[in-house]
Amino acid sequence: GTNPGLNPMYAKQADLVFEHYFPDSSGALVADLFYKHIDSLVQTFTDENYDFAAHGYKVPINPTTNQPYLNGVFQTAYNNTRGCYVRGMELQFTKTHILPGPWSGLGVSLNYAYTESGSKIDSDLGGFPQQQNLPGLSRNVASAALFYDNGKFSSRLAANYRSPFVSAAQVSFTFQTVYFASEQVVDYQAAYNFNKHLSGMFQILNLTDQPTRTYFGTPTQTSTLQYFGRTLYAGFSLKF
Repeated sequence: GTNPGLNPMYAKQADLVFEHYFPDSSGALVADLFYKHIDSLVQTFTDENYDFAAHGYKVPINPTTNQPYLNGVFQTAYNNTRGCYVRGMELQFTKTHILPGPWSGLGVSLNYAYTESGSKIDSDLGGFPQQQNLPGLSRNVASAALFYDNGKFSSRLAANYRSPFVSAAQVSFTFQTVYFASEQVVDYQAAYNFNKHLSGMFQILNLTDQPTRTYFGTPTQTSTLQYFGRTLYAGFSLKF
């Protein structure tokens, strides 16, 4: 995008997967080793206050002020960097019918992924030289869920975690690269079937009201700390 002189991204990937299924379709244990080699990466740059007129672009006139529009956002792909590998492992465990009798609807789901990359992209957008990993790549990602379903009533409590990662976004005043801190999000959902026609659902997202925090370069250089609060949903479904 925006630069036909750059090479597109090509990658080669290999996976080795082990799967074990428990009797009576009550769950599975899965282990996955993966390796991906990316031949080349594309770096992009965003200027939030780009002076289009100074670079030879014809800037339209603002009919309200009869003056040229102010500077705007300009993004371009500007460089091919050396390729890298992405490798790691993923473990998944799901099991239902853990307990007998009325508790047979109880189940658990666990997932963990470890990923590392050989990418070390040089950047000085944070005001000092630094080597960054692939944007959006967290080294550790995990999730756990405890659920229950007896056909009439169902409930699910889920927690998700990811370690810090690099964002592709910058802020305008110094073009600093933004890092996202680790996050842990807990959600809850419950549903009840009153009869074959009427059912209800209740859901809470971000149960513990965890904030989203970003920083520049090192965790001590906080960029933003945003609380979005809990999100609650409730609804009914009627079928004829």
